[in-house]
This record gives sequence, structure tokens and C-alpha cells, in this order.
Amino acid sequence: MKKLILGVLISLMMVSLSFAADYSISTNAIQEKGLTAIVAKENAARAKQTPSLPALSNQEYVNLILQNVFNSYVKQAIQEETNLLDLQNKWQSLTPTQKDQIKTILGIQ
Repeated sequence: MKKLILGVLISLMMVSLSFAADYSISTNAIQEKGLTAIVAKENAARAKQTPSLPALSNQEYVNLILQNVFNSYVKQAIQEETNLLDLQNKWQSLTPTQKDQIKTILGIQ
């Protein structure tokens, strides 16, 4: 089961990388002005790096932020699955007596 779920998650990551979709976000004039100011600061920092990085457009900056958010969701899902598998492995390693004690504490026996 562990291999299946991790395989599915990795496959989803690969599919998302190879078949990226385009989305648009509507902004009003004030939001766009704020975004432009933030992007200008980011671009100034990118220009100071060695080697310098190319400037980003507002759209590229938003895409970068969204990409980071989506990647964090994938990492979180993988961590949650790993935690669940660790718990299942620990449960399997318990003796029947230990399992019964835990069930009693939880009120499910």
C-alpha cells in the first residue's frame, strides 16, 4: 500500500510538471499596483545575485508563488502518508496485549 500511494503521489507530481495548465487571476488596479511593487523588489534582489537572474513579469511571479504553494501541498500529503504508514507499522509490531490495552484506553474494546 505504501508503494502504491507514494507511486501515485509521485506520478501526480510528474503529471503536474509535464502538463501544466494555465490559470488566470483577476486583480483590480490597487492589487496590480501592489503586485508590481513587490515584483520590482524581487527583481532588484534577483539582479544583485551572482550570476544575476532574469527579471520576472507579474504573471511569472504569481506563477512562482502558486508553484511553491502546490509543491508544499504535495510535500504535506507525502508526509501525512508517511506518518500514517509509520503508525501502521508500529501497530503491527505491538503484541496482542499492547493492542488490547490501547483499544481499552480509546474505549473501542
